[in-house]
Amino acid sequence: MLVWLDRTWGGPAALCLITLFLELGLAASARADSVFSAQALGELAPITDMRGRGMGGVSVAIADRWNVSRANPATIADVKGFVLHGEMLLERLSTSDQNGEDYSAHATSFPWFRLGVELPQLGTFGFGIAPYTIVDYEFADIDRSSGEPVTQTFTGNDALSVLTFSFARRVRPRFDVGVDLDLPIGSYRDIFTTSFPAGGGYVNTQDSLIVNVDRSPILRLGAAGTVHRRLRVGGAFTFGRDLGIRSEIKGDIEDPRSVTDADVHLPASLLLGAAYDVDAHWRVAADIGRTWWGSTELDIGDDPLFTRSNIETRDMTRIGIGAEYQGDRTLETRNIWARIPWRGGYSYTPWYFRDGYGQEINEHVMSAGAGLPFADTFGMVQVALELGFRGDRAKNGASERFFRLGFSLSARERVPIGRVRE
Repeated sequence: MLVWLDRTWGGPAALCLITLFLELGLAASARADSVFSAQALGELAPITDMRGRGMGGVSVAIADRWNVSRANPATIADVKGFVLHGEMLLERLSTSDQNGEDYSAHATSFPWFRLGVELPQLGTFGFGIAPYTIVDYEFADIDRSSGEPVTQTFTGNDALSVLTFSFARRVRPRFDVGVDLDLPIGSYRDIFTTSFPAGGGYVNTQDSLIVNVDRSPILRLGAAGTVHRRLRVGGAFTFGRDLGIRSEIKGDIEDPRSVTDADVHLPASLLLGAAYDVDAHWRVAADIGRTWWGSTELDIGDDPLFTRSNIETRDMTRIGIGAEYQGDRTLETRNIWARIPWRGGYSYTPWYFRDGYGQEINEHVMSAGAGLPFADTFGMVQVALELGFRGDRAKNGASERFFRLGFSLSARERVPIGRVRE
C-alpha cells in the first residue's frame, strides 16, 4: 500500500487531494470537550503543526522543508516556490468526575490551513487560519443536598480563531527572520441550564455568557539560525496586546441582561528552541515557552451567579522534548521505509487559568508520529498520535484522559513564482 501511494501521488493528483482535504477541514468548527474549558476564553489551542505534534510539540528551531508551525514565523523562510498545508485533529476524551462517574465525549476536530509563497529577492509571504482557543463541551452536575435533585447542565460552543499573515526572509545563509500578524476572529458562548423541582414538576431556567472580541492584531517576531554544523537554535517573541472584550449575560427569568465592555490583556510570550542532528539519521530537539498570564485578569461579569467565569490566571511555562529518526533524509532512495520519518516526544503544559476551586490544571502528553512523502518530494502526509491526561479528581473535581489522532497534508513546489522549471 505504501509503495502504491508513493508511486501514484504525483503533482496533479496530490493537489486535487489536498484541495478536497482543506475544504473538509475548513467546513468543520474548532472543537474540544474539556470540562475545564468552561472558563473565560476556553482552552488554548496548540500553535505547532502536525509534524511538531508528533515529537512533543517541538518546532521552534527545526530546519525542515515540512515545518510550517506557527510557533516561529522564521521557519517558513525555507519555502522554495510555495507550500500549501492543511490538517485535521480528531479527539476522544474520557472524563472522570469527583463522584467517580466516567463518561466519554464525542470525537472532535481542529482544522488548520496555511499557505506560503516565495517571491524571489523579497522573501516568503504566508497566510493561514487556525484555532486560538478550543471550546465545545457539555456536562451535567446533580445536587441532591436538598433532598430533591437539582441538575445543572453546562454547554459551551464556538471559539476564537486567528487569521495569520506572515513574512519571512533568509538574511544570511544560516540565519532566518520572520514576522506574524495574528487577527483574532470568532466568539465564545457558555450556556448553563438549571432544572429544579417546583409545583409537582420541574422548572428549567437558562443563563448564558456570550463573549465577543475585537479585531486587534497581535504581533510575533521570530528568528532561527545554525550556530554549529549540527546545532540549530531559534526563538520567537509575541508582544502583549489589550484585546477588547464585550461580554453579555442573559437569563430567561424576567429577561435579566448585563452587558460589560472590558479590555483583557493578552500577555507577552517567549519561545526558545534547539535542534541537534546526532548523526545522519537521528535528530533530537527541545522547546521551552514562557507566557506571562499572571498579569492578566479574566473577570467577566459581576453577578454572583456567574462566579464560575471569574477566574485566576497564572504564568505558564511549557516544555516539549522530541526525537526523530529517518533512514534517508535526502528522500532520494527508492526504499519507502527509509524515507519515512519516525517521531516521538513528550510535553508538559500548565493551563493559564486555575479551576473553579482555585487549583492548578496541568497537562501531560506522550506523542508519536510519522510522515509519508510523495514521489519527487512534491508532498507529504503527516500523522500524529497523542495520549495525555490533565487534572486531578481530588484537586480539580475531575480528571481527563484523551487520545488524539491527527493528519496533515502538504504540497510543495520548489520553483519560485515567475521562473520556469528546467
